Amino acid sequence: MTTLIGLGGTGAKLVEILSSHPQYKIIKIDADNGIKKQKTAEEYEKKCPSFKAKFKNIKGDVYFFVSAAGNISGASLRILEQLRDKNVHVICIHSDTITLSSMGILQQKLVSNVLQEYARSGLIKKLYLLDNTKIEQMIEDVSLDEYWEKINELICYVFHTMMFFKHTKPMMESAGDSEGINSIATFGTFDINKNKKMFYDLKHVTSQTFYYSYSKERDKKNKNFLKNVKEDVAKEEGISNKSFKIYESDTEDKTTYIEQSTHILQYIEGEKE
Repeated sequence: MTTLIGLGGTGAKLVEILSSHPQYKIIKIDADNGIKKQKTAEEYEKKCPSFKAKFKNIKGDVYFFVSAAGNISGASLRILEQLRDKNVHVICIHSDTITLSSMGILQQKLVSNVLQEYARSGLIKKLYLLDNTKIEQMIEDVSLDEYWEKINELICYVFHTMMFFKHTKPMMESAGDSEGINSIATFGTFDINKNKKMFYDLKHVTSQTFYYSYSKERDKKNKNFLKNVKEDVAKEEGISNKSFKIYESDTEDKTTYIEQSTHILQYIEGEKE
């Protein structure tokens, strides 16, 4: 079973949405819910408790959700140390810097940079960077009171779809190279109009995989399905490792999903390149 750990308000909300799927084990850690509320990120790090009992029976993959800008993210590195014997992936959400204080910007930069170093050194298997400003652009006609709900729902929908692909054998795939050291990644979508939208503006992308859904009922008359897939992949320039996977699915969702990755450290807003 895949374990989802949500740290802080954002992380807890995301894993709560995903708790409706029975294949996930959910652990929520928030202020006064597993960890005492603190005033600063430094205090969260210094006073982070042991979660040995909560983590004792974890088996399989672990996905750790955290917003980098929140003070409670200061505990994330201590928590990850307690998971060092697990197969850990991190979903790190970046907030719009316009909404952050100078301390929030600094904390976001600090946490993101350390997590990237953890990923590059192999302490975590893969780090997925998500940028709320990019996700916001993918949502149309959203009222203010639904703003965060819709962003969280989109993150969870794409994450769950990618988990389906990663745990299902494709009906056809290209022989792409192993991702190897490309441990900094993000998700994205590619719609029927060939509009590509990524959850993070990843620089120096070295690996990219397209995930296609094929419906025998919907797509059986499309004799150019595979040809179109190959053309989509071929058009991607400047990426050394390009591949595709096609999955049989009866979903009405015609969106193609993308995973990009790199081994290059990413510039985080708030610091000089």
